[in-house]
Amino acid sequence: MKKRSVTRWNVLLIPTLFIFLVVAEPTKQTHAAKKDSVSSCEQKALQIVKKMTLDEKIVLTSGVEIYKTTGVPRLGVPALDMTDGPSGVVLKKKVDTTAFPAGVTMAATFNPDLVGQAAAAMAREAKIEGHNILLGPCVNIHRTPLGGRNFESLSGEDPFLGQKMAPAFVKGVQSEGVLTSTKHFALNEQEFDRLNLNVDADDRTLHEIYFPPFQAAIDAGSTSVMAAYNRVRGSHASTSRFLLTEILREKWGFKGFSISDWGANHHTSASIQAGLDIEMPYVMPSQYIDVPPKFTPPLVKEAIAKGEVRESDLDRMVSHQLWAMCSVGALTPTASSFTESKINGVLQQSVVLARRVAEEGTVLLKNEGQVLPIDAKKIQTIALIGPNSSLFPPGG
Repeated sequence: MKKRSVTRWNVLLIPTLFIFLVVAEPTKQTHAAKKDSVSSCEQKALQIVKKMTLDEKIVLTSGVEIYKTTGVPRLGVPALDMTDGPSGVVLKKKVDTTAFPAGVTMAATFNPDLVGQAAAAMAREAKIEGHNILLGPCVNIHRTPLGGRNFESLSGEDPFLGQKMAPAFVKGVQSEGVLTSTKHFALNEQEFDRLNLNVDADDRTLHEIYFPPFQAAIDAGSTSVMAAYNRVRGSHASTSRFLLTEILREKWGFKGFSISDWGANHHTSASIQAGLDIEMPYVMPSQYIDVPPKFTPPLVKEAIAKGEVRESDLDRMVSHQLWAMCSVGALTPTASSFTESKINGVLQQSVVLARRVAEEGTVLLKNEGQVLPIDAKKIQTIALIGPNSSLFPPGG
């Protein structure tokens, strides 16, 4: 039997202290799509669900391509067309999209208004490419400097910082009629054995350090939440009722849909009962992740036949997705009106914003003692440390 790694965090972790001024959160965002009220979206979702067949409900709970679901064209339900992510549109179809500075650099601006503007620009580029959901923001805490996703996170080491930046990102993206997916919920803070790692954190640590940025994103209206790869208190995040139902829905009042990280779902009925709404399959080579999809029509129908899952469970899952799409105007999308000149205008604005984020997120060092520029005549040896040092040969 393969041994499982266990990390126990039962102390209150004190992150690096930041002293900063926080400016006002973004206001006066441009709402490109007409949004319905919470109650009207709930009613609309229920009306559509009542018209669906069992097969149509099942296909809405699982991706059929690496970044796409099927949708139900008969009822006007569009597919979810996803793209990473926290630093701009990765999946390019038509244009060279803008590579925005990493999330940790955005956080280092300490400027929520600017983050909101950059996020809205990312959403506009997503729409140009035909995407209706941007997989971000990432708000995980930098618990260890070895965390492989640290660069993506808007939180850095500070949950208060994440509480200010996450809502700005969410509001910026969704102001353009594009859905967000706040990730990775929860405690996905390191890479070592992340598919099996069990994190046992006490309540105070969770609610004072690791949960606040997620709750702030939910309060700002984030339409979806992505479950992490790792286990939390013994259960994989995608099968954790504690995370997906007790915290997200019962405690925070989340109305959107939960989605698995790619290949992170290990069960059919257990995940559905825990509160997972959509499973995304992972089609990368098996040396990375080899977890067969669990929300396929045969497996879901088998679970229903065994009495482990009810059709009403599927109604709940699908209605969460429909509500989320309705809430940002993505359920009834309008025809694309991006002319070539408008696309060029969007891209030019993105470049300006990306540069401004990079500038505001950069720390300037004071050159005391005139250390720089280095006087090569006085230096006998220079050490280049780290894997990137091999990219620069001597004299290069």
